[in-house]
Amino acid sequence: MSFDWSEYLYLAQENADIRPDKSYSVEAKLRVAISRAYYAAFCQARNYLIDNSSFVALSDQETHWDIIYKFLHSSDGSRRRIGLELSRLRNSRNQADYDDVYPNLSLATAQALVNAAQQVIIRLSRLK
Repeated sequence: MSFDWSEYLYLAQENADIRPDKSYSVEAKLRVAISRAYYAAFCQARNYLIDNSSFVALSDQETHWDIIYKFLHSSDGSRRRIGLELSRLRNSRNQADYDDVYPNLSLATAQALVNAAQQVIIRLSRLK
């Protein structure tokens, strides 16, 4: 049985619901929430394309932009919206995973991105 990528969304939601915890900083939890939210949406989008088109996923970083591009350049408005959200989530995930300073990182920012990932997954489930 294949992995249920939506579990990353649940993990992201949990991390975006900050509770006092001595083991990790709030910033670390927010960064993890943003990162996992992106991957939940990205993997669902990747699998949608694999299952519903002739898309072949490569194993390099270009696959991320290939998937986003496929959705952004669709004639369908819902698919374009998925592409826009994936692009925004990817940019935020890159900041969370690679940048030493994430300007204006807050609980509200992380929660908004987690919600955006959830909306991508919902939109994907409604596509024909």
